[in-house]
Amino acid sequence: CLVGPALGGALYGLVGLSTVVLIDATSIIISGALLALIAVPGGTVGARKDDTRGVAAVWGEWIAGLRIVRQDRLLTGLFVMVGISMINEGILISLLVPFVKDVLGGSAAQLGALMSAQAIGGIIGGLLIGKVGGRINPLRLMAICGALDGILLLIII
Repeated sequence: CLVGPALGGALYGLVGLSTVVLIDATSIIISGALLALIAVPGGTVGARKDDTRGVAAVWGEWIAGLRIVRQDRLLTGLFVMVGISMINEGILISLLVPFVKDVLGGSAAQLGALMSAQAIGGIIGGLLIGKVGGRINPLRLMAICGALDGILLLIII
């Protein structure tokens, strides 16, 4: 997340899209193989004896989770805020490439640098939240951070 976008942009500029996709796919296959080698003592993590598989079980757990979210004001606020943020993040990421290319006239390497800068900002923001998070009500902190994020995005665009 931090150096990947910049590295991907630089590689794209050097070797082209096909090679970057091949490198990325290979890294994912290697990651999957390494994960498969991890031994988990006592069976599958999170498995229960009454574990029923299938769509009905997943749906039931989803509904149970929504009931828990609805009962807690903080969880409700967090759920709504993160949901809206994820929609916005999807839009931003989808439009970032054409924005950098067509509006800013940037290259793949510059897009990678921008995405790495976004990751650095996320790390800095996380550190700042860690410093002030205990002093501010969590719901108010989420509202402030959401508003600041929107304002900063408007300034950037």
